[in-house]
Amino acid sequence: MFPPSALSDGLWEVEDIRPLPTTVRSASMAETFSMRSPTAPTGAAVGDDLYVFARDDDGRVLYNRSGADEGFSGWEEVPGELVSGTQPSAVSSGDEVLVFATDTEGRVRSNRVGANGAFTGWEGVPGDITTDGAVGVASQADSVFVFARLDDNRIAFNRLLPDGTYTGWLDKSIAWRGE
Repeated sequence: MFPPSALSDGLWEVEDIRPLPTTVRSASMAETFSMRSPTAPTGAAVGDDLYVFARDDDGRVLYNRSGADEGFSGWEEVPGELVSGTQPSAVSSGDEVLVFATDTEGRVRSNRVGANGAFTGWEGVPGDITTDGAVGVASQADSVFVFARLDDNRIAFNRLLPDGTYTGWLDKSIAWRGE
């Protein structure tokens, strides 16, 4: 037991508190994963790599990657200099991860990262819609669906086909059939 009199008698030393070496997995993961975001993060995996995406206070979309049996690599900006007001959305499809976000005018943009870790750059999702919220994404078979809420609260979707083309935004196929 530590005697309280040791404090007043000066029988103790103050040691600098140092971070653990980065070879210690838990310290490395804590240091490289620390980030503040005004929106929720999202994630998706390709092969053994897990990608986590988040938006920082300046609107930049950032990512952090973790491979099999590795810690996280640290936050980096997704290439392409997109500034977004919404949280990103991510989905796995085939041998790549797709990340979606809106630009400052509400247009939906996408970026891809393959198994080699290289991003393609931000591209616009074709179609003349804008949204003030985050988009939802899902994969089905070889297609990726992108869902957006329109200004009048209708929900529209656009389908990315395996050949890399989009079908265009549709809003008439999603309807609630409740009583």
